[in-house]
Amino acid sequence: MTETLALDFENVSKSFAANSDKSSAINVVVDSLSMQVRKGEFFSVLGPSGCGKTTTLRMISGLETPTSGTIRMSGRVVNGVHPHKRNVHTVFQKYALFPHLNVFENVAFGLRMKKVSSEQIKRRVNRMLEMVRLETYADRMIQQLSGGEQQRVALVRALVNEPEILLLDEPLGALDLKLREQMQVELVAIQKQLGTTFIFVTHDQGEALTLSDRIAIMNRGRIEQIGTPTEVYEHPASIFVAKFVGTSNVFEGTSEFESNSQGASFVAIQTSLGRLRAKFHNGNTRFHPRDVPSAALIVRPEKIRVRVTSPSGESGSADLNSVRGTLVERTYFGPTTQIKLKINDQAAPLIALIANQASVKAPTLKLGEKYYAVWDPGDSIIVPSDARVAAALDAPISQPLGSTATA
Repeated sequence: MTETLALDFENVSKSFAANSDKSSAINVVVDSLSMQVRKGEFFSVLGPSGCGKTTTLRMISGLETPTSGTIRMSGRVVNGVHPHKRNVHTVFQKYALFPHLNVFENVAFGLRMKKVSSEQIKRRVNRMLEMVRLETYADRMIQQLSGGEQQRVALVRALVNEPEILLLDEPLGALDLKLREQMQVELVAIQKQLGTTFIFVTHDQGEALTLSDRIAIMNRGRIEQIGTPTEVYEHPASIFVAKFVGTSNVFEGTSEFESNSQGASFVAIQTSLGRLRAKFHNGNTRFHPRDVPSAALIVRPEKIRVRVTSPSGESGSADLNSVRGTLVERTYFGPTTQIKLKINDQAAPLIALIANQASVKAPTLKLGEKYYAVWDPGDSIIVPSDARVAAALDAPISQPLGSTATA
């Protein structure tokens, strides 16, 4: 399997002493991290500030040496390999372009250091500039470029060296929203065209979901889940993932197994909102309630329907989750409206997201009025309340690439 892998982390940890004299307590920044990145994959490492993602990036580039564990690139152990002997390049949020050189010479700089022939330099640099539509900007100085143009120069300056892995350390963070969205599209197009392995580090969930083939979610130095954007959003492995990637309603309680008169199986959670249910064995649950009695039910806001009247008595309503609460907040986002219903004093308001279509008069919902929040058990996700139990149960986290993961 190693021949298809650009990167393989095997139980990699990185610790630092709190003080330079190394006599104080040890701070574990990356803790037994294992992950595999395929060649040609756009792989994102997503997590909050301080979770260890930048340290992970520095270990890939060789700027940090792991305290323990093994790092392989294309099957070769690189723990002690110097950064300049790894075919890895990095694009940072601050592009570090040379202001005294024009665009062509900025892109050509690495090739000149390698003493590549002038003819090859001209051919490779021009090819890269054409790829990002900057071929007519070759003679311009860096200060004459916009932020997006500078970002593209920084990108092709790294790619012109034909790295095995390109590391991107929040390279879009300095751009405004519209330009960032445009560059997201361009990044994916360039990566697919070249087939270079991209490892993208970010704390922006939207960027990771938009750009990535797969995403590793980090928290406190550990990986909580690795999966496709759809997997980590639709089937979060833990409460942390559910809350960090997008918005979620999370209700904790004790879990039980039950079935309806038609023989359908459910996991029922006794929560502060009452008894809520999720379908069992349909990708929403990875465990049996008898094994993990303390669990959390998760439902995304867009899965919830807001009703003026109770669904009770309607066909199939016996299986629906339905709670009633007071509308306490309404936020208009253009395409959607987010509302919050206060169900009782024990629970946080329930969040629902409503599409602003002609048939849905969400903006007419009145503050202070009572409404029903209704959703299907198939849209509920059940995870253990204990993150350590969740990690142990989530097979895709530790399963090698190429094996079959259970959804």
